[in-house]
Parts: sequence; structure tokens; C-alpha cells
Amino acid sequence: MSAGEEKTALRREIRALEKKLTKEYISESDEGIFSRLVSLPEYKKCGELFCYFSAGQEVSTMALITKALSDGKTVALPEALDGGVMIFRRIPDTDRLRPGKFGIMVPDGQCGTISPGADALAVVPGMCFGEDCRRLGRGGGYYDRWLAGKNIFAVGLCREKLMRKTVPADGFDVTVRAVVTEVRVVRA
Repeated sequence: MSAGEEKTALRREIRALEKKLTKEYISESDEGIFSRLVSLPEYKKCGELFCYFSAGQEVSTMALITKALSDGKTVALPEALDGGVMIFRRIPDTDRLRPGKFGIMVPDGQCGTISPGADALAVVPGMCFGEDCRRLGRGGGYYDRWLAGKNIFAVGLCREKLMRKTVPADGFDVTVRAVVTEVRVVRA
């Protein structure tokens, strides 16, 4: 089976598992992941947070975005463009969001684009992650393209029940430097 076929099968498996997660577990894991993430030295020392705006069953990022803004950090959220390209826009507050591509909230067009500086931290979504810090995304390749060639500390957020020993990967898949669950931090 090719890596692509393995990814497709794993995405089906994860979607089925997500449907079985209780609201209580989702809420508790969101809180635990948030607490572990903001305790990381990489979060504490970052001046810029490149984050995603959670949708669906993804680990919630609203508390993180709000805390980073109140901590005085520069916060940037992505916008998916045509051709698999993703840009990040700096937000001054959460009032500057609007529905974008795929129904995900994105910064409005008045928010300027930004590239990560030396003190940036990237928080990336994934359907699941492996203990080897490989990421299984939704298949669009947006984050792999955006992260490629960047010297940025990227951390994935994953519910412990969705973690895997390893995740199938192709040559273009980018590995994150750490994965945070509600019970542990796994580092590459």
C-alpha cells in the first residue's frame, strides 16, 4: 500500500474515532492541551504566534489566541488561497475575523500579511500525529507548503486518543518539532 493509500485509510479511521469522542472528553482535552502548550518554553519566549483558527473537531485554539493577544504577542492566522497557497495575516483582536475558504474563520482583508520572525512559534492542526512528530493533515498540503524551508518551531495539537505510533508520510510532508496532547508533550 502506498503512503497516499495509507493516509486515506488513516483519515477514514480518525474520522470514525472523532465521531465517538464525547463532548466532555473534547472539552477536557482542549483545556489540558491549552495548559500544556502555554507552559512550553517555546510559547513563553515567542513574540509571534502563527496559529490556526479551529473548526469542527480540531483542538480548540480560541483560548490560545485570546491569551496570546492578552500576553502582548503578535498573533497571525492563515488564509487559504487558490493553488494550495496559504498566507498569514496579523490580527489585532478576534473581532477582525470573517468566514473564509472551507468555512474557516480568517482575518479580514484589512489585516496585513506577515512572515515569521526569529521568535515565532507555529501551532499547526492535524487530524492526528505520530509519536515521531509526523502529521496527518486533511490532504490539501497547505501547511506542508507553508512550513517547507522555514526555520520555525512548529508544534502540533492532538487529542491523546487520536495519537498514533507513527503516521504515513510522503517526501513533501513536514514533521513538526513537538506534539502537545492533554497528557504529554512529544518532541522530535
